[in-house]
Amino acid sequence: NVATVLDLKIEISDAALKSLRDNPREFVHATIHEGTATYKNAAIRLKGSVGSFRAVDDKPAFTIDLDRFNANQKFHGLRRIHLNNSVEDPSFCDELIGGELFRAAHIPAPRVTHAVVTLNGLRLGPYVVIEGFTEDFLGCYYKHMGGGLYEPGEGHDLNQRLKRVSVPADEGNRAEIEAVANAALDANLTNRWTRLEKVIDMPAFITFMAMEVLIGHRDGYSLARNNYRVYYDIDSRKVVFFPHGMDQLFGNPTALWKPHMAGLVARAVMETPQGQHEYRTIFASLLSNVFHVRTFTAEVGQVLDGLRPVLTDSEFASASDAAARLKQEMVQRQLSLKH
Repeated sequence: NVATVLDLKIEISDAALKSLRDNPREFVHATIHEGTATYKNAAIRLKGSVGSFRAVDDKPAFTIDLDRFNANQKFHGLRRIHLNNSVEDPSFCDELIGGELFRAAHIPAPRVTHAVVTLNGLRLGPYVVIEGFTEDFLGCYYKHMGGGLYEPGEGHDLNQRLKRVSVPADEGNRAEIEAVANAALDANLTNRWTRLEKVIDMPAFITFMAMEVLIGHRDGYSLARNNYRVYYDIDSRKVVFFPHGMDQLFGNPTALWKPHMAGLVARAVMETPQGQHEYRTIFASLLSNVFHVRTFTAEVGQVLDGLRPVLTDSEFASASDAAARLKQEMVQRQLSLKH
């Protein structure tokens, strides 16, 4: 909700603070206050990769599990949220706009809002709040849950061992992921297309791939084999992809509409005549029917209006400059693709 800015006050003990200094990826106990609500025994740890990670004594990004230490506890209906420090997106808008574009294209994506975060009485400043990938997320899109949900772990692609996300599922679902990788590696292009259609939701995947390219998600699956999730839908018996980590969008407005694909499945699809045809058709449809630049540039303005009362003058100046660049980049992206 772009109109809502949460006020989150996090309290952790001195021992937990030391633990986060020494082992930032390990969960510790925390108490979280939001308005009149108090969430006790929440689990919190630091998150972020090379560009976005900050130590706990800086402006850290957090993952918060509400029910890890306190069964059935949820925050506005969610058992997991992420607080992104947005150091790579000073507009605080990329995740929100990216998610809305994917959902407008009927691809599931986490919901986003904003918060001002205080840790042990120290104001850390504005954050982007992102819905976690849990049963709560899956339940918004799938009638029956139980398929495996995976993220890049030690391996970045589907022909390597992905990391299981903590969603209850049959461990045997890994075979479904391996089937996608095996199909993608079939050297016979006709056989490859036929095999891939049987194991992935092909229209959804090509839409996912085209949207990543359209919005310049240079650190996503298609272009970098990074920042994505894959899920085995037990109803369709096919694998689907979800976007993740969309804090660096539209950075190159003139990027090619049909670039080299780094992701194994993206590359495999684009090497087939059928895949190229479908990609061209879907990309054109997204550009015409989903990427409504006036709507999304206006929404960036609405986000800034909502944040203004809770930002310092320097924070607002920085966010305003970044938002103006983002709006210009979206307009330039549309013009580049339509010419």
